[in-house]
Amino acid sequence: WRLYPRFLVSVDGRYEEVYPERAVYRAADALTPDAEAFTLALTELKPDYILLRADRAGYHQRARFGDSWRTVYDDTAFAILAHKSAETFNAPAFSPRGAIWKPSF
Repeated sequence: WRLYPRFLVSVDGRYEEVYPERAVYRAADALTPDAEAFTLALTELKPDYILLRADRAGYHQRARFGDSWRTVYDDTAFAILAHKSAETFNAPAFSPRGAIWKPSF
């Protein structure tokens, strides 16, 4: 909440309740390089950053996001990609040796 309006949340727990079903599927397509509508979804949604879980296909297929995307953070659990239009696109990538947060649940 405190980051609004500079930073907008793209997906939260209420996403499926608030937005039309096609919007939910479009967001999923943008995170799935194997999806038929992958490129179209990225073009329509225009995200600045993408958070990818290490146990999902998108994490291992980061090259398919193209030259407009760069990994700016990477650990054993997640990677963050920045679009070339994002403020941090040219910042040095950060890769800790292990996950920086381990949930206790």
